[in-house]
Amino acid sequence: MSNQNFKNEMLRLFEELVSVMEQTKRIRREDVPSKLIFEIHSMTENSKSKKFAESALWIDSEAAAALLEQGYIQRIRVEDSEKYALTFKGMAQCIQIKYGITLENQFLNFLELSDKRFNTVEQAKLQWDEKLASLSLILLAGTSPSSAIRLNNEQNKAALTEVFENILSCLQKFNLIGKEHNLRTVNRGEALSSALMSRLNSLPRKTNHYYIGKGSEYYFDIEKNNNIDEKKLLFLLRRIFIITTQIVTMKKCIRNYLT
Repeated sequence: MSNQNFKNEMLRLFEELVSVMEQTKRIRREDVPSKLIFEIHSMTENSKSKKFAESALWIDSEAAAALLEQGYIQRIRVEDSEKYALTFKGMAQCIQIKYGITLENQFLNFLELSDKRFNTVEQAKLQWDEKLASLSLILLAGTSPSSAIRLNNEQNKAALTEVFENILSCLQKFNLIGKEHNLRTVNRGEALSSALMSRLNSLPRKTNHYYIGKGSEYYFDIEKNNNIDEKKLLFLLRRIFIITTQIVTMKKCIRNYLT
């Protein structure tokens, strides 16, 4: 089989992958050359595996052997058959073949997108669940490793769920969180508190990495010599309550919660 036939098989896999990604609405056809690799790389491992499986096709055995050896494709087991999907190296090669973008330029573009996403997350406002968790940790004095909130038993999980419900109600009463937001519905017996805390993936970067989540322990690392660092605490409060009027309202909210 000729090199052109190998390229054709690769491009067939590439088109299938693009079609699968378009269905996710994460990427548009015109953005494929610049964003395809970045968007797939940014997915969770489970999501990546799913997209590779969905885009897998059977290809000629001779082409498969050659492309596997070069690292352009990977074997995917789909039900009882063996199919093939592109690797990241294969995606880059296809983009170079189809769009004429060199591997070096693809790499530089990937770095630029990565930097942009990192900076965007750093500057992004806290989402409602991040605000709820952050304020709850502060009010519960979860401000050091020794005072971490531990969700390692059902009693603690139930207690934190009750705290979340009360603080959420308070924040909504003062219009600091929209009334459309509620603690997420969970399956398989997962506690509401565990469900919320285990999904705060962006909170460390949004809080200068003061937020720590280790296993079932959660806290803000803002104490020094057993005293809260007021500058760090103020930083967190400003992240939770963006403007001065919100901070004034927050004080009323806290008084309302404590009484």
